[in-house]
Amino acid sequence: MDILKEFVSTVRLALAAKIQAFSMVASLRGTARTHAIYRAIDVLVQKNGTVPAEGEATLEGRNVDDEQRTEKVSDCSGHLGLSIACAVLAVLDEEFGLWEGDEGIAGAIRYQIECNTPQASEADEDALFGSDHDAERQRAEMANTLANLERFGTTTTKRKKQIPSDIESLIMETQMSVSNDLDNAPLDVDWIGQAIGKSAKKQKLRMREQYRRGLIKKEKVMQIVEHLDAMAWVANH
Repeated sequence: MDILKEFVSTVRLALAAKIQAFSMVASLRGTARTHAIYRAIDVLVQKNGTVPAEGEATLEGRNVDDEQRTEKVSDCSGHLGLSIACAVLAVLDEEFGLWEGDEGIAGAIRYQIECNTPQASEADEDALFGSDHDAERQRAEMANTLANLERFGTTTTKRKKQIPSDIESLIMETQMSVSNDLDNAPLDVDWIGQAIGKSAKKQKLRMREQYRRGLIKKEKVMQIVEHLDAMAWVANH
């Protein structure tokens, strides 16, 4: 939690000095949403079973799938990772709120679906680059990811009211649950430090450019740069 608290205080320090810093929040929030989406998929697959690949929908395969299902969300292997990502989102929402036009988890899911939808056919790809076992594996993983995103991430409409997707509902429920005990949230994980360190480096580069252009004063920069350097150092150690 310490590096996240440092992140929040640094953003607030920058904003108090009238230095734009919300891009840091947007960057960390985007990373946390991505982690939350894929850990939510892990949980939902464990609860609901996998989508069998073509030709694999055998009785034996379904029996094995049924045996591997988990009833309680808290017993799923992806639950801890989901809780961590949702704790980050809860902190950011509590400290900085949401901005007008933010499409939330639903928008992040749509973006992931777009990223995992092939824009070129397998035949065209192989004709250009040649056939490759690693490429086949990547295509299969991409297809599986897309199938799960569409299976659990599609919103429905009932009586003119939009119903959140399974992914969005699970993330909202988990975020509400973890928000009651954020001080004890296990946030000492690599991806959080790396995401904060990356955003700190980008912020420092933006401030350097602003200072070069005479848009911010030296006395406002020095203290904030120290904080940014500290976060970048922690992220790399």
